Amino acid sequence: MKKKPNVLMFAPSFAPNFFSEALVNSKLALAMLDEGWEVTVFSASAVSDFGYTDTWESPWQPLRPIVRQIPAAGNHGSLKKIGRAAWAIATGRHPVPGAIWAAKVARAALEIHAVRPFDLMLTRSTSCIAHLPGLIVKRAAGVPWIANWNDPPPHLFPAPYNYPISPLRRFFTERYLSEAAAVADLNTFPSERLMRYLAEPLLISDPKRMHVVPHIGLGFRGHAPTGKKDRFRISHAGNLSVERNPRGFLRALAEVANRHTEIRFELELIGKIDDGIKAEVEKLQLSKVVTFLPNLSFQACFQQMEESDALLLIEASVENGIFFPSKIVDYCEVGRPILFISPEQGVSREMNDRFKLGYFCNVDEPTSIVVGLEKLVLDWKADRISYSGLEDMRTIVSPSEIVGQIGRLARSLGVH
Repeated sequence: MKKKPNVLMFAPSFAPNFFSEALVNSKLALAMLDEGWEVTVFSASAVSDFGYTDTWESPWQPLRPIVRQIPAAGNHGSLKKIGRAAWAIATGRHPVPGAIWAAKVARAALEIHAVRPFDLMLTRSTSCIAHLPGLIVKRAAGVPWIANWNDPPPHLFPAPYNYPISPLRRFFTERYLSEAAAVADLNTFPSERLMRYLAEPLLISDPKRMHVVPHIGLGFRGHAPTGKKDRFRISHAGNLSVERNPRGFLRALAEVANRHTEIRFELELIGKIDDGIKAEVEKLQLSKVVTFLPNLSFQACFQQMEESDALLLIEASVENGIFFPSKIVDYCEVGRPILFISPEQGVSREMNDRFKLGYFCNVDEPTSIVVGLEKLVLDWKADRISYSGLEDMRTIVSPSEIVGQIGRLARSLGVH
């Protein structure tokens, strides 16, 4: 591209309302700005139950002038709501939740496009409603379009996740999603497994229209470990849930701590934690070991993780580990070994096998978790801890590399 592109991004999850998907989208926009790209972002209000924080702070301030946050719905009377819904469905042609937001942001984007044409359009799930304004703008203006699918639509999450929808809503949702995937010039996914998993329900048959683009890093470099052996601290960043349940790890921690009383163990759980997990901590007599830190900013979270000796990843017990947890990228940038508690077959296992990022435990086998944690602790104590591939992983997810990948995809669509 001879000139830097003018990019339109629809990203319902975005700064300053942060949880994992919002962080990924915000890091990408920040990286594009750093490369000299022009970026305009349309976002929605965050769901507070899942957000980590909702304030503008470092390093996100450069994003503030480029984002237009438009709430999904206003406080109008019932007749006005019905009128808006009818207008939105007529505009987007799909009666799905979020249609009003999609129609509003698409109209606003087309007004900007008429004055300052966009060269490229990116639609970024989660939520999948991000792709509906993309459809509207594509039909109206033909802007080259790359649709990104960070996760499956909720109703397609594998067990034990369970987000059921009615047959009628499923029909309209899947009709919408398959049209979005078909009309988009390209579809991107953070992992090969997720791409294969979604190809069939999205009705994508042409492999040339599907590409893997990993989650992006921030380019952060954590300081080296202190080398002190007076305590062993492991931290988990991000919300935990019924599906991503830490009980197996907590029980393993209690067992390993009882075996190695010469070591002072500390576990930090950063993010929103279910009351049932707190009860389990009490039951296992880990109250003096576990610290809950529910509302840290992104920067404070990184600083907290830098004080750890290892970082913890807990995934759901799914048969096919299609998810690429974006915290893997953050953990690699902090520069600490990762203790994976993950599916035997999945993205995390493949990444650790390839890059040697830390220690793998099978989420379905309690003994595996005990063995993995104890090996990590003993290796830490003996200064032989293993995480040799962090730098290779950092290179692959670096801001310049990911923006370069998107730039190459854009050039393939004639964006110059």
